[in-house]
Amino acid sequence: MELEVRHLRVVATIAETGSLTKAAAALRLSQPGLSAQLRRIEQLLGGRLFDRGSNGVVRARTRSPAGCGSARSPRRCSAG
Repeated sequence: MELEVRHLRVVATIAETGSLTKAAAALRLSQPGLSAQLRRIEQLLGGRLFDRGSNGVVRARTRSPAGCGSARSPRRCSAG
């Protein structure tokens, strides 16, 4: 699998909404399907992008190899 623009949209939407459920609704996907996509994206990049919790998701504190997991704005990853 190669990283595509649609994957960056998934990451950006999750970061903007702070919730997998809200991101799934915004992207018109099921929440389990979005979670599976996120897991595949994280495997591709070699690390977690988000920490999941009962209050939603937040960017992971560790930096992914691509650096997108710690960018101040998720849009900066797709712009650069």
